[in-house]
Amino acid sequence: MIGRRFLKSIVSIAGVAALLLLICLVVLSQGFAPYVGLFGPRPIITAYLGYYAGVITLLIIPILFLGRALVRFIFGHRGTFRFGKLLVGFWVVGMVVFFATVIFGVRGYQSFDERTEVVATMNTDRDQAITLEVQPAPKDRDLLQLNFGNIYMNQRKLFATRRPHVRLQFSPSDTDQISISRTVKSNGTSPHIALRNSSTPQHLIKVNEENQTISVSDYYTLKRSDRYRRQRIDVDVHMPVGAKVRLDNRGNIFSRSALRRLAGDEGTIWTMTSDGLEQVAEGG
Repeated sequence: MIGRRFLKSIVSIAGVAALLLLICLVVLSQGFAPYVGLFGPRPIITAYLGYYAGVITLLIIPILFLGRALVRFIFGHRGTFRFGKLLVGFWVVGMVVFFATVIFGVRGYQSFDERTEVVATMNTDRDQAITLEVQPAPKDRDLLQLNFGNIYMNQRKLFATRRPHVRLQFSPSDTDQISISRTVKSNGTSPHIALRNSSTPQHLIKVNEENQTISVSDYYTLKRSDRYRRQRIDVDVHMPVGAKVRLDNRGNIFSRSALRRLAGDEGTIWTMTSDGLEQVAEGG
């Protein structure tokens, strides 16, 4: 009699522990929930539904069954599990919802398109080197980082930053002006939607002709209402042959490894040739 009561107490404690674990997992998953809407399909409720279906089916229900099996193995309890069929039903439905959401989400990346525009021009003196500054993503202690793709998010905006999201390259021009073009590439459920998604990133390019300075951010931002669909930005600085440029020390977005390695060296000035930028000595 006492042994049976003790066994029921153990089973009850295991049930309470499993319930607390379920609550903890759902609460902890809230920290990652914003990324579901970011990567997931439209509308956002579909993404969240698939997300929580995945959390419950892939983690919580198997843990409940394992806990029950462990109790039965240790204490030899052979009682029936009243909610077993119900949990199996939830698991089947949850798996269907989860994989349907994944398939629906993958459709958002099946098409590709891009748009290119000239965003700035600047007159330059070929005897004077211009300065190109790279503006890094803001350092915010409240910013949460995901290691895949270097994606950062706070409560207001998403920061998609570093390679390969923004790339900067230089090419020779047959004009006497420096022009800067920006190509935004994106994916979507169709070419039309992909082209529309390419207009969502907000990216900074600023020209100061008086100081002969060009500022380019190595990140872009998306509004919370937008979706990440592998938006990538290629910035091309078209320079007249013979024009010179000095690069700052944040060279993560430069397309050429030599530019990334030597950017920021105060004794390094690059001169545009017909074959692209070439390194020259200071005063050369």
